[in-house]
Amino acid sequence: MVAARKETGAGRDSRGGGCERGFSHQRGQGRQNPRARGRLFRPPEKAPTLSCHEVQLGAVELNMPIEIGNIEAIFRYPVKSMGGERLEVARLGWHGLDGDRRLAMRRMDDRSGFPWLIASKLPELLLFAPQRPEGGAQGELPTHVRTPDGEEMPVFGEDLAAEIGRRHGAPVQMMWLKHGTFDEASISVITLDTVDEIGRLAGQGPDVRRFRPNIVVRSLRSAPFQEDEWVGGVLSFGEGDDCPAITVTQRDVRCSMVNLDPDSARSAPEMLKAVVRANQNNAGIYGTVNRTGGLTVGQSILLHAAMDKRERV
Repeated sequence: MVAARKETGAGRDSRGGGCERGFSHQRGQGRQNPRARGRLFRPPEKAPTLSCHEVQLGAVELNMPIEIGNIEAIFRYPVKSMGGERLEVARLGWHGLDGDRRLAMRRMDDRSGFPWLIASKLPELLLFAPQRPEGGAQGELPTHVRTPDGEEMPVFGEDLAAEIGRRHGAPVQMMWLKHGTFDEASISVITLDTVDEIGRLAGQGPDVRRFRPNIVVRSLRSAPFQEDEWVGGVLSFGEGDDCPAITVTQRDVRCSMVNLDPDSARSAPEMLKAVVRANQNNAGIYGTVNRTGGLTVGQSILLHAAMDKRERV
């Protein structure tokens, strides 16, 4: 093993953070590097201030933004796989919507990396409805959960855990996760056109709740599965320099959750079959947050599409 060389303050290179650029560090001397003459004291250029419609995505070049539609609905799911809340307004934070999926039932006998009890394992979980205090803050946790039988139980109480454990056939425990528990990413988006097309192909009435999105888009262009075209780009919501925005990271690969009726928990397998047949099992997109802010039903949505390599000069 080679011992690390002890350096003095005068002899550290730029990676050590101890010297200014433009000086030679040989033998700890402070001689000016000839190659750096003329640029030692040049002030750094001021970084441009980006408006809402000038979003940058790292080193990825983005095309000029185009309006694609507006927010039709906003959904939040305080407890993973339980009933959701339809909202008029919500705050988009760094970890998704405030209060979204911050609670989950943990299967106590599961030691895997995904110990959460979800509706694909217990469909009745969809029929449990988290209840928040009247007039509570947007991100406030629910205090009670209403069971399918209409009884309200404290969210962290033993009675609720026992009731769900009885239905599941194994012990469970309610867990609070500060930053939420998400399958792929913290925000999911889908268009009404995609929901309608899948329902038509499956012979089922369109119900966006089957897809458990956070944001539902009413598109200006009527075309199902147009969300696939957004991957790699940025969606911004509303007007102004501080409007929230997400980076579209991937398509939403669907599972048997879409088969479950949110009101009865009955399964309709033709739903997932339709998604597979129509769009290779993808419906909607996932995104990560790159600007926080308020979301409101009716807000315009702009797409800052990633520039195709062939379009770059």
